[in-house]
Amino acid sequence: MNKNSRQTFHDSNFDKIFNNGHFLENNLSVSGGNQKGSMFFSLGNLDQQGIIRNNSDYNRTTMRFNARQNFTDAISLKISSSYSRTKSNRILKGANSSGLYLGLLRNPVDFDISGYRGDYYANGNATPVSDRHRSYREPLGADGTPTYNNPLWTINEQENLAKVDRFITNVELTATPNSWLTLIGRVGLDHYSEKRNQFFTPGSASGSYRSGFISQELATNTIFNMDYIAKTNFDLTDDVSGDFLLGFNYNDKSRAVNGYVGTNFVQFLDVDSGIRDSDNILPENIVTNSSQGQERTVGVYSSASFALYEMLYVNATVRGETASTFGDMDNKAFIFPSTSVAWQFSELEPFMESTFFSFGKLRASYGEVGVQPARYNTSNVYVSPTFGDSYGGGLNLGLFGNGAFVPSASRGNTNLKPERKKEMELGLDLRFFRNKLSISGTYFSNVTEDVLLEFPQANSTGYTSVYTNGAEIENKGYELDLGYRIIDTGDFSWSMDANFTQVRNKVTDLAGIESLNLGGLSAVSSRAVEGEPLGVLWGSRTLRNEDGSIVYDEYGFPEQDQVEGVIGDPNPDWQGSLATNISYKNFRLTALLETYQGADIYAGTKSVMRDLGTWYDTANEVTATRNYFTADGNIINIGETFRGNVQDFGAGPVALTEAWYNGDGGFFSNGNDELYIEDGSWTRLRELSLSYRLKNEWMADSMGIQSAEFSVTGRNLFLWAPFEGNDPDTNLSGVSAARGIDYFNNPSTKSYLFSLTLNF
Repeated sequence: MNKNSRQTFHDSNFDKIFNNGHFLENNLSVSGGNQKGSMFFSLGNLDQQGIIRNNSDYNRTTMRFNARQNFTDAISLKISSSYSRTKSNRILKGANSSGLYLGLLRNPVDFDISGYRGDYYANGNATPVSDRHRSYREPLGADGTPTYNNPLWTINEQENLAKVDRFITNVELTATPNSWLTLIGRVGLDHYSEKRNQFFTPGSASGSYRSGFISQELATNTIFNMDYIAKTNFDLTDDVSGDFLLGFNYNDKSRAVNGYVGTNFVQFLDVDSGIRDSDNILPENIVTNSSQGQERTVGVYSSASFALYEMLYVNATVRGETASTFGDMDNKAFIFPSTSVAWQFSELEPFMESTFFSFGKLRASYGEVGVQPARYNTSNVYVSPTFGDSYGGGLNLGLFGNGAFVPSASRGNTNLKPERKKEMELGLDLRFFRNKLSISGTYFSNVTEDVLLEFPQANSTGYTSVYTNGAEIENKGYELDLGYRIIDTGDFSWSMDANFTQVRNKVTDLAGIESLNLGGLSAVSSRAVEGEPLGVLWGSRTLRNEDGSIVYDEYGFPEQDQVEGVIGDPNPDWQGSLATNISYKNFRLTALLETYQGADIYAGTKSVMRDLGTWYDTANEVTATRNYFTADGNIINIGETFRGNVQDFGAGPVALTEAWYNGDGGFFSNGNDELYIEDGSWTRLRELSLSYRLKNEWMADSMGIQSAEFSVTGRNLFLWAPFEGNDPDTNLSGVSAARGIDYFNNPSTKSYLFSLTLNF
């Protein structure tokens, strides 16, 4: 049977998955007060339907109440409380065969994704097998292994719900027994619970989801914080004043997670059934999880500040801290000092009456801060395991006899201590022309010592890793800010602000480890490598001579090194922004332009799609203008037409055909990852907003509206980037140390916002 149709479904397939998202946000606030106190109350709701049909909704409701009461001239009380509830439905993304973009972009353009679920007939007389998953790898649903999800299956048969309730409250009592002493007691509570529910209809591509998957989990987290502070201020002379602070802090964090995961449904149930019952799963296919954790931190802190002659300012702080997560061998208080000096030299006599020079300040500071270890890493623990292998299935020892416990693969460490970051900063602030022009520059240098990481261990030790202090990272950089009020009259004003930042970082010590995996793909990952910037990209690379020149094979293609290594740096050379604000009477226009230059990014999506022949340039038809070698050694003669591309890697032009893209030039057959390291620079119009404020007596008298403001805002309106495919401001691992990897990441959005604000 031959296929004769040349119909394509690329656009219609995308339209079945994506549409224009929208959201509606309503906010109401009420405030009032008198000399004795004040009150503020707000209520808000955000209802959002995302760009992915049926599977990207988000709803948030918030309430806030703030109150202040002065009982006497010496005693006052402040209370602030907030409550929020969020509900969301999340979509799988990235390196997941049951993810959305992976299945959509790998889909051939001539495959219609409609009818993603149905009955399969082995022949004309066969009994139908119902509810089979139809994907481009299994267009008839002949078996239960679709390889990659049909994207319609992903958005309709995979449910991932989350509901978060969060309550935050703070109470502050202030007493001022005399003019030079203030006592403050502050207590705060932050509690939230998150309920997560996952349900996948049997038939999803990923092995763990194929026979049906259900997961329910409830996580609760509570943070209790107390601060008791005594402050005093004093005048040593007419020209020297100061203040002193002494405080005590207690912080307690606790977290509990309880839930279960079940696979292999007894009876077929789909998302639409609404039934989420673990009784539909045999006990041996249910794994329960229950964990609790608690940690405490106690600290004493103090600060002293002095102002001399209204131009020299000196400040010093110190904090002593101990925590339950520190190792027994280091069970002591750790001290973190800081100091800063600022000289406002514009107060000198020569500058006092100057119309050219308005303000000048030199500043310098040094400080140390710490990050405490994660909880429960100080001792060796036992865990209840589930054993499995590459052939699937698992043996949960908790289901048989009296259960079983085995030592954790991570070794405990009694010598844990906090990370310590030491930073020095120098700065200069200048303003000219009666503060119309402002210039600010800052240089900083910091070193993070005793970085806490999970270091690998030799299996012969009985463990695979140990959580310990062992790395050192340095950062150096500077930041420049420029602001200018170009026009400032009664009705018209125009100002511009610019920012430039450059940061260089390096891993200076890694305790003898060659590289430490921070996350990413099995092919390309983000690593910590001694002597390299943090987060460099690591993967297969081009073979090079000692002088750095590329080694070519006999046909002119680059050879691949047999040893993986550093192939790119996702850190930018520099980044900056330009903002402007224009006002004319009741109109206001604001714009923000941002740029991010010199960062590398791994084009993993392009690599895979070229291998599969679904990237646009694999359809190019080229007529040879000379004889070309192909990757498998064949020759394309002059005048012949072939499908692919021509490229010169440095040893002369060659033909990039299917043989190349299915080998070193692709992804699956041990492709050369370095060939897909591209420029991840971008410049974008981040935001453009136009607003109009209406205020007149008629509205105030007839409707009680003091003012009304209308605004229209566009976000991510324009993007200029050499990177092909996704927005380069993306990351497979989300917000993490692992960055610079594009691998079927969900797309970013362009949005338009219309708002109306009424003041009564």
